[in-house]
Formats: sequence, structure tokens, C-alpha cells
Amino acid sequence: MATEGHDVTLVYNHMPKTGGSTIKMMLAKVVRNFRKRNENYQFEEEDFAPNTFRVTSIRSPCQYYRSLWTFGSRGGGSFHKQMVHRGYEEYYGSKAPYDSARDLAKFEKWLQVVGSVYQDRLQRKLLNKALGNQTIASSSARNIDCWVRTENMREDLQTCLKMFESRGGLVDWEAFEIYKDAHKNPSDHAKCHLYFNKARKNLVEEFNKEIFENFQFDDCCSGAGMKGNTVVRQRKH
Repeated sequence: MATEGHDVTLVYNHMPKTGGSTIKMMLAKVVRNFRKRNENYQFEEEDFAPNTFRVTSIRSPCQYYRSLWTFGSRGGGSFHKQMVHRGYEEYYGSKAPYDSARDLAKFEKWLQVVGSVYQDRLQRKLLNKALGNQTIASSSARNIDCWVRTENMREDLQTCLKMFESRGGLVDWEAFEIYKDAHKNPSDHAKCHLYFNKARKNLVEEFNKEIFENFQFDDCCSGAGMKGNTVVRQRKH
């Protein structure tokens, strides 16, 4: 836990496809001591020093998969490159917003191939390597001070910054007011529920059981979850 009365470093661990580019831009503007771990990096030992405050972001599972697939369908992202290399380029959509019957059939095949990629990525991002094997539940409880939900980004980020400040961190609230409505990355997809029939939703839920259990999302496309895990909390020791 960060020691009160000292200048604390905020460490943001960027989980891909959860609004991290916008969050990193805002934090760099409003936090004096800010360190980031980008998409393909985990926490380092220095991130667990006493005067650190760790933040990461999470997105409802179906929204995550929709974003990852549509981004790949327009040729974006390292994950898309990996899938093409593995021979799965045909499972991406053909024409934005990628919600035609033909594209949705491809999406369903893609979901079957990528499986628990969201849960696996999240578990790696939360890991404290010094503690050995950890579940998402144990990692999130011990290693994260504050969560930002993509669907509630501005409000959750403000809450996280207030808690960071209470631990001794320095926040420029005038800058926050300027950048709180920062532009988000453009997207070319339709609403989440249009991509998910019962079969596709069941695939996501089956592959990501630990996320659903730990964060208690009301619905696969809804950002109103995390009832059982308050968005901001102190770490357990």
C-alpha cells in the first residue's frame, strides 16, 4: 500500500482494447509521477514498491471480443497479425460495420478459435511475477488498487485519481477538467448486442468464466458489472 504523505507514483497497466490509449493520454496530463506498462508488457518489480498506486482497465467481455475482432477486420493490431500468420485471416469481417450474416458467421468461427484470449491476457497483465501462480481473483485483489471500466471511463478514472491523491499522489485537477472528455479512438462497429446471438454469447461466457465470476457482469455486453468487486478498493495483504 502506498505510504501517505509521500509523493506516490501511479502505474497504469494497459490492457489492450479497454480504452487504454485515452486513459494513458489523460494520466500523462494530470499525474506528476506517472508510469505506464503498454499493451504487451506486464508489471515489473519496481511497480510493487511501497509508494506505488496501480491502476488497470477492464471491459465487458462481449464488448472486448467485438472490439478485438472488428479492429482486426480492418487490419489493425498485433493479435490480427498473429491470427493471419496462423492461417485464420478468413475468419475476419469483410465490410464495416461487419454485422452482415456472412461476417457474423466468420465472427462465430473466430470466437471458437481465439477462445479464452481475454481471460488469458488479463491474467498475465495482473500478475506479480514474484508471487508465482495467481488466479484473476487473487491477482486483482492483491495487485490492483483501482479499476477503470471502459464503459464508465471518466467517472471511474476520477474516482481512481481521488484515491491516488488520498495516498499522497499529486493530481492536476485543472488539467483533468480540460482532458476529461478526451477524444476516444474511432471505431467502425455497430452496437455490441447486434454481434451476439445466444450461441456467440455462450461461447464468450464459457471461455471467460473467471472474469464473469470475479467481476459479476450483469450481461455480456453490459458495463454495469463488478458488483462483487468495488471499482476502487485497498489491496489485500
